[in-house]
Amino acid sequence: MHSHSGFGKYDYDAANIGRVLLSLGAGCIAGSVIGGRWSDHVVTKMKEQNGGKWYAEMRLRGTTLAMPWLPPCVIGYAWVAEKHVHIAALCVMLFLFGFFSFWIYTNTLAYLVEANTGRSSFAVTAHHSFRGTLSFVIIMVAVPLQDTLGDGRLYTAFAVLLLALELLIVLVIYKGASWRSEGEGKE
Repeated sequence: MHSHSGFGKYDYDAANIGRVLLSLGAGCIAGSVIGGRWSDHVVTKMKEQNGGKWYAEMRLRGTTLAMPWLPPCVIGYAWVAEKHVHIAALCVMLFLFGFFSFWIYTNTLAYLVEANTGRSSFAVTAHHSFRGTLSFVIIMVAVPLQDTLGDGRLYTAFAVLLLALELLIVLVIYKGASWRSEGEGKE
């Protein structure tokens, strides 16, 4: 557990690792709640500006405030872990990663539900299946890569991947409504 958890250099036992990871959990909770409220605020404002009309991609606009911060937080975690900086810095980076990742996650999951009226259960199920499968593949690939690259380079590469995924969300913000209406027209 220690050699691939990012905590091996700190010589922490499982209980202390759990205490450190509470900062990640706190960030996830805070990001989910604050990101969800921000998303509702953005949707309300956009509906007002759009004459009361609403479309699901408005929900994704709530992610744009968090997007610029997520990749730097991952890179920060990467190099804090790589350079074995004080554990408090690692806790701060874990909190920020959890905060911004769940801010984005909450908004995108709400978008999936709202964009798939009448099919939301299937959309959420497909989302979780894809997410679980991708997590499995990443874990299987990450451990050998971590041995080869170290935490700094591995998580920097992960931040680049996150940036690409964020750009895909931006693409959906601008093109999603037209893609959805084309798809619904074919049904």
